[in-house]
Amino acid sequence: EPVVPIADNGPNRAFTDATIKLTLERGMNAAIESYKKRNKKIDLLENVINAKGYDLIKEKKLKEAIEIFKLNVFAFPKLANAFDSLGEAYLEAGDKKLAVENYRKSLLLNPENENASEILKRLENR
Repeated sequence: EPVVPIADNGPNRAFTDATIKLTLERGMNAAIESYKKRNKKIDLLENVINAKGYDLIKEKKLKEAIEIFKLNVFAFPKLANAFDSLGEAYLEAGDKKLAVENYRKSLLLNPENENASEILKRLENR
């Protein structure tokens, strides 16, 4: 059965934007509490959260980027891309141990992830 992408507008987008804002203002735990209480017909948009995380990396707001990517990993625990992005944020922040841990999880979920595979080879050969 093909996966139907969730539209990037409407209630899902509004909920995603509000959750991102909550994460940045009050932390991931507050966002998770809000997420658990949501109307189950509404969900977060992985691509929107991911894009926000990368915007924060570009702005050198690494602590915030990590929180946003952690939110994505919480909401999408089976998605290799979420762990790949979190790994990248940890790498940018200079935390090799957590970068390796998240790239490994990404690779477990998607053995075809060449990006994670390449980065792991680099990090683990030092």
